[in-house]
Amino acid sequence: MVITRINYGQSVSISGLAGAVSLAGSESGLWAIKGGNWQLAARLLKTANATLHLQEGIDSISDAGDYYVLKSNEGHEYNCKVTVVATPLDEVKFQEKHGDFGLKMNEQQEFFGLGSVSDIPQLTATMELPDIPFSSISVLKKHGEHDMTYKVFSRAKLDDTLLDQIFR
Repeated sequence: MVITRINYGQSVSISGLAGAVSLAGSESGLWAIKGGNWQLAARLLKTANATLHLQEGIDSISDAGDYYVLKSNEGHEYNCKVTVVATPLDEVKFQEKHGDFGLKMNEQQEFFGLGSVSDIPQLTATMELPDIPFSSISVLKKHGEHDMTYKVFSRAKLDDTLLDQIFR
C-alpha cells in the first residue's frame, strides 16, 4: 500500500484498521472543519448527551437487565443503557517521518537518470528498501510548465549533499 508510505510513513506491517483509515486520504473530495476535525466527535458526544471517560480502564461489565454496570480500575461504577468500550487493537510502534517542503528540482536530472525536470512524474513512491533514501517525492504546487515545488518524505533526515543532487 503505497498510500500508507506517502501519507503516514508506515510500512504495510500496520494493522488492517490503520491501513483502511489511510486509504481515506487517497480519495478526492476530502473535507476539514474550520478549527479542527476533533469538533465532529465533540459535537456527536454533546448531541448524544454522552459521557466520555478517557484513560480509565474497565475491570468488569455486567448485565443488570435494562442497563449495564461498569466497574472501573479507578473505583468508579457506572450504570449505562448503552456502552462503548474502546481499546487499542495492538501495540503500535510508530515510525519516524521527515518532510522537506518547498523544494525546486534541478533542471538537469542526473539523480533520476532523466534528461530534464519535465521527465519526472508528479509522484515518485518507493519501496521499503534500505538503499532508497526517501519514501516519496511529489509535486506540492505547480507554478508553470517546468516550475514546480516539491515535497519529500523520508525515514531519516536527508543530508544536504543528496538534497543538492535532487534540488537546486
